[in-house]
Amino acid sequence: MNNFYQDSQGAGLIIYHPKALGVVDVALYCNISCMCLPPVPIMYTITEFLNFCTTIKEKFWSYIK
Repeated sequence: MNNFYQDSQGAGLIIYHPKALGVVDVALYCNISCMCLPPVPIMYTITEFLNFCTTIKEKFWSYIK
């Protein structure tokens, strides 16, 4: 954590992996914007790659047609 805190000094944006711990806390403490960016689109539903946990039932069937 100390290394991450030191490396984030002076940054304008922190882009982090969803499983990185403490990133949001450091960003809030340092008043730095942060963005969660998963390496593959498994967290957010897009047309090409559905996430069955977040896809609404009514919208899901429109993708299958």
